[in-house]
Amino acid sequence: MSKINIFLNKLSILVLFLLLIITKQQSQVKIYSYSSDDDSEPYIDPFDDDTEINTTDKNCNMKEYPEQAIKCNNETMTCLDEERKHHCSCNKGYITYVNDTKNVKYCNFRQKKQSIAFILELCVGFGAGHFYRNHFVMASLKLVAFILGIVFIFTFPITAKKVASDDCDCEWLAILLSIIYYLYLCGLAFWYIWDLVYFGKNKYLDYTYKTEIGEGISFEPW
Repeated sequence: MSKINIFLNKLSILVLFLLLIITKQQSQVKIYSYSSDDDSEPYIDPFDDDTEINTTDKNCNMKEYPEQAIKCNNETMTCLDEERKHHCSCNKGYITYVNDTKNVKYCNFRQKKQSIAFILELCVGFGAGHFYRNHFVMASLKLVAFILGIVFIFTFPITAKKVASDDCDCEWLAILLSIIYYLYLCGLAFWYIWDLVYFGKNKYLDYTYKTEIGEGISFEPW
């Protein structure tokens, strides 16, 4: 029992450390605002495949439009000159979070980092990455599944020993418990690897905020 208590104490310390990291990262997520001279933006359809919502059509040529150029060059966006066309483009780590299609605020969302999500899931594989991306249903399911897996690891040898004792003629039960035990552990291992692949390929979304159609927001790629 002493070994179990030591393990549980270490696990609780790890969970507390994880929560501190996630809380710190959540506090860094910001919604920035950007507005034009008349505090309005043109209507766009942000869910149209042909629409690029991380750049604006505003000319930010300093010589011709100095006021727009000054507004464009800030923490969230930069004036780019591509094919002699000056336009505002989101800086790395910032995207346009659309929660109002009639009044779009460009480059207003500071993305969370894919690298942090991947490292959390790699080092603390019982749902840390999902907690980081605010998908609490998936995170809770994985946390419960891994806790049950830990319980199985500690209790299976004791249970198997009792079942296999001479007092109990339950060979079939021992075989069934062994099958369930190994299938469960294989399932956890598969889930762990699956999440690592998806976080590594940046397939998961951040649900700190949601778009109008209920989708999450992509992580900043590493």
